[in-house]
Amino acid sequence: MHRQDNRADGDCHRLRWYKLKSLLFRFVPCFPARFGHIFSMNAATGVERQTARPASAVTEKLLPVWMEACDGFCAWERQEIFLSEPSKETLAHYREALKWILRLTRLLNAEVNDPEFPAGRQFAPQIKGRLVQLQYSWEALNNPMTEEEAQKLIAQHFPDEPRP
Repeated sequence: MHRQDNRADGDCHRLRWYKLKSLLFRFVPCFPARFGHIFSMNAATGVERQTARPASAVTEKLLPVWMEACDGFCAWERQEIFLSEPSKETLAHYREALKWILRLTRLLNAEVNDPEFPAGRQFAPQIKGRLVQLQYSWEALNNPMTEEEAQKLIAQHFPDEPRP
């Protein structure tokens, strides 16, 4: 039984890597060429084939890819969610992608704000700003404003605009 529990944990771990990899491959076209080797796993052991680098070095290489992924995600979000009427399928995909990019961003934020992270201060403001933006998106998705609240804000911030 203990052996099966370990296998289930390994499957769960591989599923998380698969979701993260899928997200990065979708929103960062150059990801496979630059970082595909990080996700090369030995099927029997689940261990990377190449020698592991210190986490800080991997994070420093991942940060530009993460920035590109966030830019791609936010452009997609603007076009498919904010400027159109998304289908239920699109909203489900959006929720899943937003959930995973938020998780990754929180992890990166924690790492670059660690006092021992070598290049943390350089990236911390960008990551914190993007984290706030993604959290606003999550909040808007899960707690949308009512029509009444929207009209009140429009009247408050655009008092001279004609009302429909």
